[in-house]
Amino acid sequence: MTGDTARGMLAPRRFLPILLILALGLRVAWWALYVDVIENEGVEYTRLARNWFGGDGYVSSFGGTHTLFPPAYPLLIGLTRPFAGSEEAAARLVSLLAGLLLVWAVYRLALELFSPTAAGFAGLLCAAHPLLVALSVSTYSEGLYIGLAAAATFLVVRCVGAPSWPLACGAGVLTGGAYLTRPEGIVLAGPFAVVLLASMWRQGRRRALGYAALLLASTTLVGAPYVARLSALAGAFRWEGKSGVNNLIVSRSRGGLDRMEAGRGLDPDGGPAGAFMFKDQGMLLRSNHASVGAEMQGLVQAPVERSWQAARSILQAGYLGAPLIVILALVGLGLTGWWRGRFAGFAVLLILPAVTFLVLWTVEWVWSRYLFALLPALLVWSAGGLERIGRFSRAAAVALALLVLATSARDLTGVAELAQTRDVDVRAAGEWMRRDYPGPDTSLARPLVVGIRLALAHYAGGEMIYLPAAPETLALKFIHRVAPDYLVIRQSEAKSTPYGAKWLSGDVADACAQAVHLPEPAATHYRIWRWACRE
Repeated sequence: MTGDTARGMLAPRRFLPILLILALGLRVAWWALYVDVIENEGVEYTRLARNWFGGDGYVSSFGGTHTLFPPAYPLLIGLTRPFAGSEEAAARLVSLLAGLLLVWAVYRLALELFSPTAAGFAGLLCAAHPLLVALSVSTYSEGLYIGLAAAATFLVVRCVGAPSWPLACGAGVLTGGAYLTRPEGIVLAGPFAVVLLASMWRQGRRRALGYAALLLASTTLVGAPYVARLSALAGAFRWEGKSGVNNLIVSRSRGGLDRMEAGRGLDPDGGPAGAFMFKDQGMLLRSNHASVGAEMQGLVQAPVERSWQAARSILQAGYLGAPLIVILALVGLGLTGWWRGRFAGFAVLLILPAVTFLVLWTVEWVWSRYLFALLPALLVWSAGGLERIGRFSRAAAVALALLVLATSARDLTGVAELAQTRDVDVRAAGEWMRRDYPGPDTSLARPLVVGIRLALAHYAGGEMIYLPAAPETLALKFIHRVAPDYLVIRQSEAKSTPYGAKWLSGDVADACAQAVHLPEPAATHYRIWRWACRE
């Protein structure tokens, strides 16, 4: 194959559609062959969409006002629901479209900053990356967030190279969408505007200020209704809705409680004390707000240890393709001479991973999905490294790219959030409760379930209250107050409460709990009791 032929095949008008078709095929195949059960957080997003579009308000599976999750993903789920057939299918379809947007953005970023060859590597890695394939048909908001953030990054990079008012406005709208998907998205807007301002300053101060202001104004316009709602709920200015829950968990953890008790604990009288035991998160947003000074004080504590923890988490994340993808990214950053004329573009590309690293640096616990937003930049940089290696040996570059994909595939099953979709016993237990519930009208019945996995309430068609992480007598006192329809515990949840192992042996020290016989596969993994008392 001649060099001209190869360049022709890699031309965007030919190669990008092929990449998108490949990405679509892999994601649809994964959806059809692997996806079976809704993920835990997906239950909240789909229930928010159902209640919101059904006229019940922004109410979650717990039956109260929800602030933890921003509204973009539930909004898109609700809008897509008529075409998808169900909220769960709609959530996966939205994620799939966001995954295709990500492939487009990563390819265009590599093309803008490197070359058609690097763009080909980046696009292929993004289209076939096992983690991104799985994420693109999951019900987690990270897929939508990464797609919007990467697309916004590309528009800013493009605007730096060829200033355009529509590009600046579009970047602001997408950044606002990213903020309405995950709160940290708002942090992207400031650095985006600063790079635009700095890159255009010599072309005229008023023009540079205008572009930066347009980006910020577009972001603000998109995000303003959400800020207004949160501020109205809290009675004071709030730009995110997670702090009420998170601050209560952190304060209880720093008081000596473990993570389970911090989230699902009770007070000495058997009332809710842990952050996840309250239905009304708006109340938590009002009562557990930390001052800026207190938050900054927390950030500066043990900076070296926090930085090392974040870096170690990244290097050990095999599901990303690490550590190889990090090494290739460093090759792309160090050996491609990007600083000669493309410094501003690469500065823009650095913003999303920098914000992600800041999140890792500030959280008390690192979940796998917190690292997903590193992939767009890692893929672009590593594609630059593969292009450089390919100048010496194409076979070596291809082999290294395949090794990145193989590493991700090998470690993908270790990502607990994505593995939840294989827990068919959870669906079986929930559907059994839906059939068993003696409501007066099964189309309107909403059983109340006390358990751990939110998917139980999803498949039961009911609402959820967490099993308290408290001594058994105190937990039963709380359960008597809420008077549920079912108590549920799974084999894997034996250590999630002090009484978990005891209950799994069939011994619940309360006459109101009546054990039921379950069919397989639920019987192997679950214990369920009907609650026979009402107070």
